[in-house]
Amino acid sequence: MILASQSPRRRELLALMGLPFEVLKAQIDEDTAPFTDPKTYVLAMARGKAELALDTLKKEGRGLESHELLLSSDTAIAIDDEILGKPVDFADFKAMMARLSGRTHIVYSAIALYGIEDDQDGTIRSSIKLSENHVTFMTLPDGFAEYYWETGEPQDKAGGYAIQGLMAPMIEKIEGSFHAIMGLPLYELREALAELGYNYPIQIAKN
Repeated sequence: MILASQSPRRRELLALMGLPFEVLKAQIDEDTAPFTDPKTYVLAMARGKAELALDTLKKEGRGLESHELLLSSDTAIAIDDEILGKPVDFADFKAMMARLSGRTHIVYSAIALYGIEDDQDGTIRSSIKLSENHVTFMTLPDGFAEYYWETGEPQDKAGGYAIQGLMAPMIEKIEGSFHAIMGLPLYELREALAELGYNYPIQIAKN
């Protein structure tokens, strides 16, 4: 499998499934401006990363081989139908924490899985999946935003937090998939594999 992501969290999660994979960089413009709907955005980003990865393979003089699968993923945090990106500075981060404190927000996580359908003509088949998850924060105590920012954890995280990190004790409730919130919806990935003809656990051999 080719993972079109450099996210260490996605590498860690994919490894949980016991699937051998290599990492391919797929840097895409993640500007949210053209999108008014978080679901549309996260699905478009997952597809876009996969398409960019396919183009990268072609430029390297190779396409997707018959035995290969290409996986891309994207995750977005939204509240009041607005996507919360990575905080640009402390003021931005503090405003995010104020909005999330004591409330429930939605984490959308999408995957795009591509594989060869026909070995003769190289026809590519894909499966696109979306996971919707609800996360409720406790009312954050005074001074928490300052403390958390100083740890360095929020700076490169969408929504300004990592569910598997120091924010974990502040999360009152989760409805959905922990893995999807972390960055890769494993249940949906299993479904996508099945749609492309692979059962899990996999030997990796096509049906």
